[in-house]
Amino acid sequence: MSILLSHISERRLKEFIESTSWYHTIKFPNGWTTEGTYDYRPYLSQFGFPESLHGKRVLDVGAADGFFSFEFERRGAKKVLAIDTNMYNGSLPIDPSPIARNSYIKKYSIQVTENEKNSDILEILHLSGANKLLILKDIFNSSIEFKNYSIYDLASLGGKYDVVFCGGLIEHLKNPLIALENLRAVTRELCIISLSSALPSARLGKLAKKAVRTIIRILKLEGDFLEASGALRYKGFEAGGSFFHFNPSTFRDALLASGFNSIKINSEFDVPNLRHNSLNRHVIFHCKV
Repeated sequence: MSILLSHISERRLKEFIESTSWYHTIKFPNGWTTEGTYDYRPYLSQFGFPESLHGKRVLDVGAADGFFSFEFERRGAKKVLAIDTNMYNGSLPIDPSPIARNSYIKKYSIQVTENEKNSDILEILHLSGANKLLILKDIFNSSIEFKNYSIYDLASLGGKYDVVFCGGLIEHLKNPLIALENLRAVTRELCIISLSSALPSARLGKLAKKAVRTIIRILKLEGDFLEASGALRYKGFEAGGSFFHFNPSTFRDALLASGFNSIKINSEFDVPNLRHNSLNRHVIFHCKV
């Protein structure tokens, strides 16, 4: 039974939902829905998750509000461990470029205001910050486990997980290659990685590539066309908290170098960023050991 719902009214819960920021769009049992930056509900089939996770141990790396963690539990996972570095106390969950550090401090300072506004809810659940996943865990009567953990420290979790999922995190890391090696180290069967902010795939043969290079040279094309055709684009000077935008083929090579034996691109699709009214390119990799 939910501790929170036995202490607050539906009106107060609705106020909480509407007054806090959400990363994921999540539907509540009574029909209310959070206004997340991303609504992944229409795109679940694109991820290629096993229909049944019965008996499986699942690790959700960079879980945020927990949309995918709860989905894994719904599919019957024996255990779901969700990890994230957000303390929900105004501190930075990421390590942004120094040039953008002040803007990120301002961005996450809103969590202090949210905590003050929702102090009654946090006190009921004995939380020091408005960790949305833990609040939803109580409301949904979920058995998901949560740890404040970095992808760089996965080895110290102990043991391996049958299915590992890492969604929309790699591009926010200064050391993505180390992160991929750590994901491989804790994967027993399958690692599913959602590479977001991906560059367009370059699926051209040798003659086609030569023709494209010739056209670029003759027409003196510059800017986004050239950048999109590359293997990697650095964004740390521009976005501050998003560093490397990978071409899928380059990312596949990095996955192979990290020790995965079989790499398959399950899907490529665009997801609306509802906060910024833009599209974010997603490429879903299935990596087997």
